[in-house]
Amino acid sequence: MHRIRILTLAIALGACSSASGPVASDPVVLLGTWILVHSFSVFGEPIATCPGEMTVHAQSGGSFSGDMSILAGNECAGVAGIGTVMGTVGGSSIAFSLEGVGLDDLLAFAGCQPVSASGFAGSASESALVAVNTQTFTCLDPDTGTQIPVQIRWQIEGEKAAG
Repeated sequence: MHRIRILTLAIALGACSSASGPVASDPVVLLGTWILVHSFSVFGEPIATCPGEMTVHAQSGGSFSGDMSILAGNECAGVAGIGTVMGTVGGSSIAFSLEGVGLDDLLAFAGCQPVSASGFAGSASESALVAVNTQTFTCLDPDTGTQIPVQIRWQIEGEKAAG
C-alpha cells in the first residue's frame, strides 16, 4: 500500500512539473550591421583570419536574409567578396547558408569537390554571434595525383555595430 502511494505521488509530481512545458523564447533580432571575423582552419591548423561584415536587411519571425562580406587582405584575397546570407534563428540558436562568397570557388579552382553539406550553425544574442561550418572536401594531391579528404573549418564571430 505504501508503494502505491509513493508511485501515485511521483506520477502526480511529474505531471505537475511538465504540465506547463518548456517556454519558447522569441528569436533574437538580427536586423542591422554586424562586424565579423572569419577564421579558417584545415585539419585544425589556422590558415587565415579575415575581417568582414554582415547586414541583415530583413527578418520575419525566425527567418532572416541579408549580405555578408569577407574583406580582401594578404591572406584573404582568395576568399574575399560579397554574398547572400539566408537563415533561421530560434531563441539563441542560429543556422544559415552563405552563397557567392567564401571557399567554394577557391577550392573548385584547386580541384576540390565538396563531400559534405555546407551550412553554418551556432548561437546569437542581440549583440554577438558565433557560427561554425565544418565541411569535408576531396582535393587533388599534387604529389601523388590522387584525391585526398580535406576537412575545413570556417568560424564566423561578430558583434553588432553601434548605431
